[in-house]
Amino acid sequence: MDVSTVTQLATAVAPQPGSQLAQQQQQQQQQEQQHEELWKDLFSNPSQWWDYRRSKTNARYPDFRHKTSKQVLWLNNKLKPVWVDSRLPTLHDARRRHSHAHHHVNSDPNHQDSMQRDSSSLDETCLQSFCRTGKLDEAIEALVSMNYPLAASTYKILLQKCGRQNALNYVRQVQAHLTLYAPAELDDSDLGRTSLVAFARCGAIEEACDILNKSQGHGVVESWNAMINACLAGDHASEALEIFPHMEEARIEPNSYTFVGLFKACSIMQDLDMGRRLHAKACQKGLASDSFVGSTLLGLYSKGGAIAEAEEVFCELNERDIVSWTSMMSAYIEHGQAESMLQLYRQMQDEGVSVDPVLYVISLQACTILAEGEEAVLVDQQPIKLRALLIGQAFHADVNNNGFATNTIVGTTLLNMYGKCGAMKETEAVFCKIAQHDLVSWRAMLSAYVELGEAEKALQLYMQMQEKGMNVEYSTYVIALKACALLGEREEAFSSKVVPSSKVVSLEIGEGILADIRRRNLSSDTFIGTALITMYGKCGMLVQAEAAFCQLSHRDVVSWTAMLSAYVEQGEPNKALQLFSLMHHEQISPDLLAFITAFQACASLAEKGDNCLFEGRPVKRKALEIGKALFADARMRGFVSDVAVSTALLSMYGKCGAIKEAEDVFLGLSHHNLLSWNAMLSAYVEWDQAEKAADLYGEMQKKRAVRNDATFLCALQACHNLGSLELCKQVHFEIVSSGFDQMADVVATLLHAYGSCASIVDAQVIFNEIPEYERDVVQWNAYISAYAEGGDTKGALEIYETMNRAQIFPNEATFVTVLLICCRSGLVIQGVQYFESMIRDYNLRPNLQHYGIMFDLLGRAGDFKRIEKMLNSMSMQAPMTIWLSLLASCRTHGNVELAKLAFKSAVDLQPELAAPYILMSNIFTEAGLQESAIEVEQHRQKNCG
Repeated sequence: MDVSTVTQLATAVAPQPGSQLAQQQQQQQQQEQQHEELWKDLFSNPSQWWDYRRSKTNARYPDFRHKTSKQVLWLNNKLKPVWVDSRLPTLHDARRRHSHAHHHVNSDPNHQDSMQRDSSSLDETCLQSFCRTGKLDEAIEALVSMNYPLAASTYKILLQKCGRQNALNYVRQVQAHLTLYAPAELDDSDLGRTSLVAFARCGAIEEACDILNKSQGHGVVESWNAMINACLAGDHASEALEIFPHMEEARIEPNSYTFVGLFKACSIMQDLDMGRRLHAKACQKGLASDSFVGSTLLGLYSKGGAIAEAEEVFCELNERDIVSWTSMMSAYIEHGQAESMLQLYRQMQDEGVSVDPVLYVISLQACTILAEGEEAVLVDQQPIKLRALLIGQAFHADVNNNGFATNTIVGTTLLNMYGKCGAMKETEAVFCKIAQHDLVSWRAMLSAYVELGEAEKALQLYMQMQEKGMNVEYSTYVIALKACALLGEREEAFSSKVVPSSKVVSLEIGEGILADIRRRNLSSDTFIGTALITMYGKCGMLVQAEAAFCQLSHRDVVSWTAMLSAYVEQGEPNKALQLFSLMHHEQISPDLLAFITAFQACASLAEKGDNCLFEGRPVKRKALEIGKALFADARMRGFVSDVAVSTALLSMYGKCGAIKEAEDVFLGLSHHNLLSWNAMLSAYVEWDQAEKAADLYGEMQKKRAVRNDATFLCALQACHNLGSLELCKQVHFEIVSSGFDQMADVVATLLHAYGSCASIVDAQVIFNEIPEYERDVVQWNAYISAYAEGGDTKGALEIYETMNRAQIFPNEATFVTVLLICCRSGLVIQGVQYFESMIRDYNLRPNLQHYGIMFDLLGRAGDFKRIEKMLNSMSMQAPMTIWLSLLASCRTHGNVELAKLAFKSAVDLQPELAAPYILMSNIFTEAGLQESAIEVEQHRQKNCG
């Protein structure tokens, strides 16, 4: 190989200028050069470097550190020059020569001592600076290099800093330095206490006790108390409790402060049994009646749910100060005992104790709890929790009289209270009077608007918060998303391209809020994710709700329940029940709300299902079986005693037609609220037990139970089914007295009821009292039905024409009523015209109810050609009721061919049902087709048993 070839190969493999390999080689050369310069400086100026070789305790610590530049050097560094090892022995001689030179220059011993003191002082100042600036690692490294005693104040600063950071190894290093170089300082009681506190804060009780045993403070209870409090400050509650046996062993008499610390430790550990044992010891020593000890005990028993023991402690206190009163009241609030808290407040006033803002906050919280458990009554058409509101207003007057109205915390609690009571004006007035709005008060007002159903106001307030530059955090976003959900839940009578629906608006605002959430990296938060699921569910966006659910990094029972509710609200009970089953598979324990939602899913499933005979009664069997299984699960978990769960169970049984079971649940309730009364009423009405419904309504009247629009709707439906004009007028009077006569759905049902009672005059009076501009399609439909129920077919159809002339467009319900009128009156031609007009003139798609009525009308008339044409045009599967109706019509008119089609469809739909077989067998028999009739009968016996 010639020389030129070798040169070419060498050039090819050599790093090219600018290549990544060349850059790395250049950087390595620079680092080696920098390290060489540092090592040269070390050997040239050894006095400017700290030498840690003998004192360092960890290989990660450097061997040398420059005192000014803080540059560090390691002997095991691969960048160390090769000549360093051979010169290391000379480094010690250089340090000695440097010290000797200083000795000659400063031969005066006093001057030499002065120089050493100045150097030590400078090093200690630097060390203290490290502590103050949080550079604990650097401080300890500096300490290790100081082979001489430090000032007591320096040791104290180091120990305090190490203790606060729970750095036990550093505490041990400081203590070792103190013992080695300054053993005389150990007699300093103040420094000794700092040392033991540092060990205690790190949870090293044995070492702390060892120091205490060797110190002058061994027999002083304050030192032991300091250790207990240090453990608490360092989050070592269990270690704090371990100190007490050491105290007893050392025969140290505990004082009130000892027990205060120990009771706090028990509270943190939630160790109620240990707390009781210590309480007994405090009683033996006569310290339990101390107000400070008693207040801490109250907190312990309250946190452990032992309210009776907390009350006993409170009653045995020698003197009750404001702290003990506050502790006892807080205990009542924490456990939802608002009535007990208010009684105690009255007792406190009788004893002349002055009230501070904290007590007002607790008192207003009691009113909030009362409101949560109280049923609302209508006041000026607004549902108000009246009793809680009146008590809260009395407290508010006291707040004003005592000059606490501008206190932000008190004002915020007032906002919450008025919001829970449903008092909109008072809530807004309090918000405006708060002197300085912080994030908490803004959030409280936002929550109040959502609580009161004022979605628009809540979102406007949210926008104001944004405009004012408030630092919104995740809980505020959650409330804003709840407002969007509230807005999306609304059903609007009118929407168009010009005026979008509330669901569209809600989604747009919600997506904007979500964009803010993502910018702040909060989208993975479980609370926010759950609020998103709820919002999407309320807006009917199940795909997005499912996506939000799947994206949650952690799914708790609340998020599962939110997804359950979304399915139920959007009419997907099967998916809801499948999800509930998946909860069990994922080992998520359902809570009260999850069971309530599951029962609602069963009720929804029952509404979609067909009736079947079970134990001689018509029921929704599938939904009922699932509901009973859920009930067994809820009972096993101890949830059945809860009124809300029992009410949901009652409603589910009612929807399933299990009236006996529903009655048993109703009678077993400890007290009946509005929901349970309405659920039982609704069950009776839905399953044609109008007399029982009327009797139950009468029982509500006797007991003066609160009633709402749902109550009156059920009562009017009972009147409709019974045809009782007397009861109808009585309910009408109560509706007017209660202020519900302005609600459109109540007025419409009242028109229906009077029509069924054949009181057209009363229906006319009610309808004429409605201003023309307020008459909507629902009320016109009810007015048409009233005439039809009263037997005035001609008048009913004339009202339909009047409605058209008033430019009120009919809806699907209108045509159900009109077609029923035609069907009952045999008006075949008019019925067909109305059906065609619905599709042609109003662009309404017929539903199964419309088809069912038309098949009945045409079947009675024997117009099977139109029936076949409608069957072919149907885009949905016909239910069993339609096929049975067709079979009955075919039998009447002897249409065997269409009967065969109806029979096949019915059997395919529900092969175990006997009715289609019986009808088809009769049709074949009457047509003289005995063999076919026998064959059908054989199939019936085979499939139906």
